[in-house]
Amino acid sequence: MAGTTKKKKTWKDNNVSFRYKGKVFKCRIKGQLVLKTMSLQEVKDHLNELPGRFAYWKSLQVDIEMELDAAQEAYDVWYAGMYVKAKDALLKSADGSKVPTEGAIKNKVMLGATSGYRAQQTTLRDLRQVIAKIGVISKAFDHQIWTLRSIATLTGQEMNNIEIHGKSGNVDKL
Repeated sequence: MAGTTKKKKTWKDNNVSFRYKGKVFKCRIKGQLVLKTMSLQEVKDHLNELPGRFAYWKSLQVDIEMELDAAQEAYDVWYAGMYVKAKDALLKSADGSKVPTEGAIKNKVMLGATSGYRAQQTTLRDLRQVIAKIGVISKAFDHQIWTLRSIATLTGQEMNNIEIHGKSGNVDKL
């Protein structure tokens, strides 16, 4: 195709996304996590919006952490039951002549209940991944708040210099 060039995608064109309970959650990097050139009023507006965004993602994270705790508890109970069954089976097969090792019991649990073990491990891993991604989003909002506060402070100081010393400067756009 002569004469046409495709715009190269950058990290800004991506999303931080994850699937949770069949729904895809996206936080647009370009739209929500990257600061653009702003007027002082836009900085103030953005600072006012950030706590709400942060609260949304953190409350979602808390809900998922509670679900992870419940899933971990269910896994622990399941594993304990499977562990006892595996140990008993190994003891019976050895006619009591040899006490099974911890490793042998764990292997029997994993191999004997492959689908149950994998399904529960997958659930735990998926929940941990979602929590980690929300942590990344929350950390980005923390950085935005810190950056915008710094910009607002510096701009305020520059405005004071203009008023006090009559110096001119461009503080309309940051």
